Amino acid sequence: MKIIMYHYVRDYKKTDYPDIKGLDIESFKFQIKYLKTKYNILSPNQIYKIIENHKSFNDNDCWLTFDDGYIDHYKYVLPILEHNGIKASFFPSVKTTLNETVLDVNKIHFILATNVSHDLIINEIRNTYINLNTENRFENFDDLIKKIDTSSRFDSSKIMLIKLLLQEVLPKNIRTDICDKLFKNYVSAEIKSFAKNLYMNISQVKEMRKLGHEIGMHGYDHVRLGKLNKEEQINEIMKAHKFLKENELIDNKFSISYPYGHYNSDTLEILSSINCLIGITTQPSPVDKKNYVALELPRLDTNDFPQKEKEINDKIH
Repeated sequence: MKIIMYHYVRDYKKTDYPDIKGLDIESFKFQIKYLKTKYNILSPNQIYKIIENHKSFNDNDCWLTFDDGYIDHYKYVLPILEHNGIKASFFPSVKTTLNETVLDVNKIHFILATNVSHDLIINEIRNTYINLNTENRFENFDDLIKKIDTSSRFDSSKIMLIKLLLQEVLPKNIRTDICDKLFKNYVSAEIKSFAKNLYMNISQVKEMRKLGHEIGMHGYDHVRLGKLNKEEQINEIMKAHKFLKENELIDNKFSISYPYGHYNSDTLEILSSINCLIGITTQPSPVDKKNYVALELPRLDTNDFPQKEKEINDKIH
C-alpha cells in the first residue's frame, strides 16, 4: 500500500511565489487521473477498517494525505477530489488553523522562494548568529555547520543547510529571531495577513470534515515531537487533541501526521493512551501489506509518482 504525501498544491500561474516547491494544480489533476487508473484509492474510513480489524492491504491500495493546512488544499485540492469522488486525509496544525502566525517552516520556504541568493542567506544567518553569540555560549558557527548532514532526496546542499540551521540545529531562540528577521526583510512584515492568505481557517477545515474528508492531528505548534521531553510532548499533543475534539474535527479514534516526521517512544506511548490509531511518518517506502505498525506508517512523496505523461513514458523505458 502506498501513502502519498502532499504539501503545496497551487496554481503556479497565479502565485507570487513561483519558486515555492510544490505541485501545480494541472500536474495534480494529471496525477489523480493516473492514480485512479493504476491504484485503488482508499478513503480514510476504509483505512481505519483495515487497521482496526488487523487486515492486510493490497499492493495497489493507496491513500492521499495533505499536511500543514494550506488554503490551497481548500481552493484547489478539495474541488478536484470531490469531482473525482475521492476522500482524503488533511493534517493542519492548530496554529495554522487559527490564522494568527506563519510557521517557521513556512517562513523558511518563502524566504528560499525569493530571488535572494542562498549564499547571502547563509551569510546573514552566520552574521546574526555571531552577533547574538557574543559571550560564546554556543558552538563556533563554522564548526557547527561542518557536522550537518545536508544530503536530501529533493533539495540542494545549500537549501538543506539553511533549512536545518533554521529548523533544528541553531538554539531555538536564535533560530526564531533569525527566521523572523529574514522573513520580514525579504517576504512580508504583515504576518497575520500573510497567514490568512496561506492557511485554511477553522470554517474551511470544518467544511472539509462535513464533506467526508478526515481531519487528523499535526500538532499544535508544529514542532519536532521527538526533540521534546515527555512533559513537553504531553502538553503539545493534548493541546492539539483538546482543540480538535472541542471543534468536533476528530472522533474518539484518530490519526496523526508527525510534524517533520519526528517522534520517539514517548510520543507513541502518549498517543496510544488517547486512542490515536494511526501515525504516518516521512519514511519513504510503501506500507508492508501485513506486517505494518499502525503508529509508524511510511509515506511516499508526490514526486515519487508521475505528474505528466512524459514521466510515465520515462518509467516504462
